[in-house]
Amino acid sequence: MSSNRSCFLGRFFIRVVLLCAVLITTLAYAGLVTAGNRSISVTHENDMFTGRDHYYTAGSSITWYGQRRRHIGIADQIAAALPAFPLAGTRRLAMSVGHKMYTAEDIEEDNPPEDDRPYAGWAYLSSSLIVESGWRQSIADVSVGVVGPTAQGHEVQRAVHDQIDASPEPQGWDYQLHDEVGVVGRYTDRYRARLVFGSGRGVNWGLDIIPGWTLWAGNVYTAAEAELIVRFGANLPDDYGGPIFHPVTNPESFFRPNRGGWYVYARGVRRLVAHNIFLDGNTVRDSRETEKERYVNQLYAGIAFHGPRMRVSATYSMPEHEFVAQQENDPYWAMQASWAF
Repeated sequence: MSSNRSCFLGRFFIRVVLLCAVLITTLAYAGLVTAGNRSISVTHENDMFTGRDHYYTAGSSITWYGQRRRHIGIADQIAAALPAFPLAGTRRLAMSVGHKMYTAEDIEEDNPPEDDRPYAGWAYLSSSLIVESGWRQSIADVSVGVVGPTAQGHEVQRAVHDQIDASPEPQGWDYQLHDEVGVVGRYTDRYRARLVFGSGRGVNWGLDIIPGWTLWAGNVYTAAEAELIVRFGANLPDDYGGPIFHPVTNPESFFRPNRGGWYVYARGVRRLVAHNIFLDGNTVRDSRETEKERYVNQLYAGIAFHGPRMRVSATYSMPEHEFVAQQENDPYWAMQASWAF
């Protein structure tokens, strides 16, 4: 009965996720084509690009960014209630739908060691309020979803492996985290300083230095983070160094198009992690768990090409060990394409 219920809930949730993906795409096309003020992004993260297949193994998301406005009804009231959230600046709303998968080190082992990373799937919907003042960007975000069999992590990974020749069959999903509704809130502040080196032949060279900090709170993830982004390139867009990736929630993928150019970027992160359900296990029910590292450093580096309506990027992520028994690092590549409307 429990298996049938999980299967039913899983199919229902996946249908909701697909419906939201169609809705997000429709919003981008249905009469919203004005001066690149809105955008839609598709992102895929995968460690297979590095020749590995374990730990944080894959994630995909679709994000829609709405039009910039001075006021957005109830969002203004929410912003006014948030401590330290700026009241001045332009505002926009964003919606995301995403899925992430986590596995043990050896996916061919049917009963992984108890101190290995637990298997887990995470399917979520996110809503964000973004405020920009020209030099400062603030983001309030909430993600709601489900961890466990309902997120269909096993089914997704098995379906992908079935399409790849000589790909091993994932075996350890019988020990995945149990079903649990997940909620996580995020608050981010960034401050941008730009140095311009001059122009020639229609190219403006620039360097962005963007420090920032983030707080997460919820039964999925609770942590604090300090970051520094450095970006150099030709005709830098007037945004805040995206794409920007996060451990358990959707990536930030908004870009502000201009006549076109390119840039390289690096982002260094230092996190203090109080709770991570994908390491600490289920909140109420007994489940697999492992001892996490309290402090985690992570480095991102990538390149992006952008034009009047589109940006494509590739980002390499190099995290340190996230749990004590981790045997090796878990780098991955992230590919992203964004379209402005």
